[in-house]
Amino acid sequence: MNLDYDVVIIGGAFSGAATALVLKRKRPEARILIIEKTAEFDRKVGESTTEVSSCYEALYKDKYYYMGDAELMSAGFLLDVASYYFGLVIPAYRNPEEAFLVLPFQGRRGRIAASLMKFYNRRLVALAKRRLATGYFARRNVGWRELYDGFVPDFRVTKLLRKGLLRWWKAELTNLRLIFASPATTPAKRSEAGTPVEA
Repeated sequence: MNLDYDVVIIGGAFSGAATALVLKRKRPEARILIIEKTAEFDRKVGESTTEVSSCYEALYKDKYYYMGDAELMSAGFLLDVASYYFGLVIPAYRNPEEAFLVLPFQGRRGRIAASLMKFYNRRLVALAKRRLATGYFARRNVGWRELYDGFVPDFRVTKLLRKGLLRWWKAELTNLRLIFASPATTPAKRSEAGTPVEA
């Protein structure tokens, strides 16, 4: 076994593997050894836990609450795509060498995008819970279609942002109406497939 390496990386999880990739891009001839104590990834990320948990909370946490309601899903999708492009993709296009050295949602723009995503996702979850409680969940799904002309990291992303904000605000107005409406006699319940069914 040859033990002659230019770089030895201790820990082969996200940060270690990313470091090895960046080093190989910069110096393809470099001989790199990654030392990892486990045979497979565990769920711990070490010092980068903050960035990874921020990514999870911004993109995925509690989205299942509004999966099944076309209006809320559409608002979430449009806002996610716009925030993702403004916070992560556009900076990477402008300065790829620097952008690939940091984890997603690191840096000022990334933290702003993550905070925005966490905020509107919390609101969409709250709206979904109210819709479930009042029996309004998925009422507007019939005939709902979404068509998009593609995703390009330029000014056209603002169109997605505007459309997503408009959908979100309409959902907030519906929520105000539901606050003052009498609660449903039997609130909608979710089936196994995630769509609400009447009890």
